[in-house]
Amino acid sequence: MDPAATALCAFLVPELSDAEESLSTTAGIDPDSGRDRACDAACVQMSPRSACARAGRAGRAGRKALESLAEELIKRLDKQGRGALDPQQLGELATGACKRLGVPVPSQEELYTTITAHDREGRNLLHSDALAGFLADLLSFMCPSALEVPEPETPRSTPRQAPLQPPSSPVEALKVTLRTLAGQEYHVALSTAATTDDLKLAIARSPMSLQFGQHLLAAAGFVLRSGIRLDEQGVTPGSSIEVIRITEPPKRVRLQCEGLGCGPTIRGSCGTFRRVPSKLKNCKPIYMRDNALSSWNEAMLYHGPGNRYLVYEEHAVEGGRWALTDEKEWTVYRDRSYAFIAGDAPHPGYLEGQLWRVYRDAKYRGQQEWVEHESLQLIVEDD
Repeated sequence: MDPAATALCAFLVPELSDAEESLSTTAGIDPDSGRDRACDAACVQMSPRSACARAGRAGRAGRKALESLAEELIKRLDKQGRGALDPQQLGELATGACKRLGVPVPSQEELYTTITAHDREGRNLLHSDALAGFLADLLSFMCPSALEVPEPETPRSTPRQAPLQPPSSPVEALKVTLRTLAGQEYHVALSTAATTDDLKLAIARSPMSLQFGQHLLAAAGFVLRSGIRLDEQGVTPGSSIEVIRITEPPKRVRLQCEGLGCGPTIRGSCGTFRRVPSKLKNCKPIYMRDNALSSWNEAMLYHGPGNRYLVYEEHAVEGGRWALTDEKEWTVYRDRSYAFIAGDAPHPGYLEGQLWRVYRDAKYRGQQEWVEHESLQLIVEDD
């Protein structure tokens, strides 16, 4: 294992390292047998801050150290054989490391928002790749002054390769009209196999006034999703594509239930959610329920203890979605969200007026299903 990764592993989980040495001594086994003595010697001389600096460096060396550290931590701490670590394990690991290093311990909310930022699928589990990203954030928090940031290398230009096949002729092309709310129009011709990403590239090259900000693309009232062919989303020759500028994410949104139809669990999970500064998940903002601002929701006292989060997930079945969830491990249910809205909305401000899907937990399994519910609503609270 990389020397920096070995040193950090011994620092992050010293109790396991001590137990291994004690077990080897008791059994009469040379603790150095089968191990890289040169690597161990380097680790003895490497302080936690030096190890942080080495593992936190940009480039291949830093990534290799973090990936090696992530794999070793999973090997040592994953007792359930999941091939991943959960927020509770990561919280305990980070808390212990900060105390031993003498730096302030982040709050439970800060830790979870950092963890969930790397949990793309919303499973509350970090596998090795995602864990390496979390460890990079943790090292940056613990030893910000120790991390060395080298000058970025100038990327080498590579010659553009010729396409494997010629583009479609104008007869075969997918011709669409782009329209903005300001009344601008522009006609583009794309390949019949073009995706939403190809359309975005065409817009970037067009003379339309779209140089600044982000935009949504919609056809026939539906937002076009990245990576999917246009014809599979209902776009046909002659279609009009609405180009809509994305507004800034709201600072606060309110989730509320009208009546008692959603059940106590959903009502208890409602409240006023504030945007967490400088935290993104899948390139979209993270929102956390503010208990003080949510005092209007009396159901929290009886059915909604703990934190709630509004995050954007890449769900394995539903695809991209905004989900109402928490940091707990759900062992009984396959889907760990209270409610969700599927789609590519850039932030919750675009969820106003949309129907949320909530889980109907009926007595009989055949009646258990996700259903759209009119009682649950999202409202932007910003002035």
